[in-house]
Amino acid sequence: TLVRDNNVLGTPVDIMFEPKTKKIYTLANKYPFLLRGKYDFSVSNFHVISASTDDLAAACKTRWHY
Repeated sequence: TLVRDNNVLGTPVDIMFEPKTKKIYTLANKYPFLLRGKYDFSVSNFHVISASTDDLAAACKTRWHY
């Protein structure tokens, strides 16, 4: 779900690749919501999202018909 949920993803601020597990980890925050005045301090505004590179590649191949 790294590529589909814009409410969780928000703005990626850091990305890390773990070669042993072939996973990508992304730290994201909701800074754009703060700029639009919709920042909610009662919920998590930072998220760590992960996905395997194999899953991401398969999603891209399916979406772009490679």
